[in-house]
Amino acid sequence: MSKRARHTLGVRLAWFVYSFALPASAQDDDIIPSTLLLEQIESIEQSLQDPNLTQTDLAQFRAQTENLRDEATACVESVEARIEQLTPQLELLEDLGPNTTSALFDRFIELNQESDAASARLLDCQTVLQKAADVLPAISQRTEDLSSQYLWQRDDSIVSMLRNAPKALSSWPSRVRGSFQPALRADLTTLQLLWILVGAGLVSIVAGVLIRRRYHQWYDGAGHDKNTPTLGVLLVKPFATHAPMLLLGLSLSLVLAICILNFSVSLPMVRVATAMLLYGIGCVIVDWTTGPLSPSAKLAGFYPDHVGPMRLRLRVLLIAVILSFVVLGTQWFGAEQTAARDALARFLTLGIVCGALGWVLTYLTNIRGLRRYRIVYVAGLITLGTALITAAAGFLNFASYLTQGSVRTAMAIILVWLALWFVFSIFEALVDENRSNTRSLRNFISISDKESRTSFGVIQLTADIIIWL
Repeated sequence: MSKRARHTLGVRLAWFVYSFALPASAQDDDIIPSTLLLEQIESIEQSLQDPNLTQTDLAQFRAQTENLRDEATACVESVEARIEQLTPQLELLEDLGPNTTSALFDRFIELNQESDAASARLLDCQTVLQKAADVLPAISQRTEDLSSQYLWQRDDSIVSMLRNAPKALSSWPSRVRGSFQPALRADLTTLQLLWILVGAGLVSIVAGVLIRRRYHQWYDGAGHDKNTPTLGVLLVKPFATHAPMLLLGLSLSLVLAICILNFSVSLPMVRVATAMLLYGIGCVIVDWTTGPLSPSAKLAGFYPDHVGPMRLRLRVLLIAVILSFVVLGTQWFGAEQTAARDALARFLTLGIVCGALGWVLTYLTNIRGLRRYRIVYVAGLITLGTALITAAAGFLNFASYLTQGSVRTAMAIILVWLALWFVFSIFEALVDENRSNTRSLRNFISISDKESRTSFGVIQLTADIIIWL
């Protein structure tokens, strides 16, 4: 074959490969332009110069910056891959020399322009990544500074609150009326919504009472009231006992979710309905943690003498926490609620929560099996006392921080304790050789009775580690 023929064959082969095998554009239609990413990150940089930013604003900027960083990372990866495809094409077309056809020359110009555009896009995306790496630490530092500023911000002292109490209390009725006027569907009026809520509430209460009565009749008839019932029975009993409150909160929440256009827990009436459901769930958890088969029953001197008083105190604490959620809103004891008109409401709810939690802590010393943790209760009472004193002095944000930390710690301890007990009870049932259903499960997964305790023990240990983490 002559040299000219080989050249012609190479030209045709190159034209066939690069005309049909590869896309003509480096950018997909659904990819955000790199210039837009750059404009957005620069806009966030400029917005951070505003001295009046709130923690909510900073949280939004952080989320936006992280999204831009992810978009820029995907952009860099896709553009770099495209440039790697374009480079050998350009090199091959350049190697064909001046005798190339006009079509291949046009293709060379097109690929060269695409390579330049890809390089420019790559530079923009890399710039966005660098700016995002600088903006995120700046947002973190700004958030930390703002938190410190909020933490030590001083509002009215208790003396000023009491002096301004008549004026503050006089504005509460109008604020409450205004907060209970949500945007409804076009075919509903406020009066119709009220009647729907009343009807749904009555039906749910009646249904809950019937469920509770029928379950208790079965419970007593089966002899569970005289003998220690099984774990499965005790897990279901609290749901039946608190069925009226659970169904009431659930039904009212569903009605509001259907009838209100802007359904959100930021609306007070939605928080009221949600509070009923949360109280029912909380009572179920309280019954679980203080039941006859729970870990608390194994504490020396707890069961059955202290079950009733302890459940009462935990439910009062539950009511106090839920009340603070209803009154203060989604921020709960958040530091951004610094309006003067809310200072009295924050102080009162904070005092109620501290008092309820302190009532629980002081009673724990009466349980013989928990007296060795007295130093923990004393530390908790000191924290709550400090919160009340600083709140009275006007440092509501700092007091809210202490109270919220104490309540969250208590809730975390209870939930972790409960989760560990559930895991332990489940795996104890799985290794029980007297249970036919668990024996069938072990046979299904090919685990013998001798290996079951070791095999499930490893799984239980893994589950416990996950819960602690």
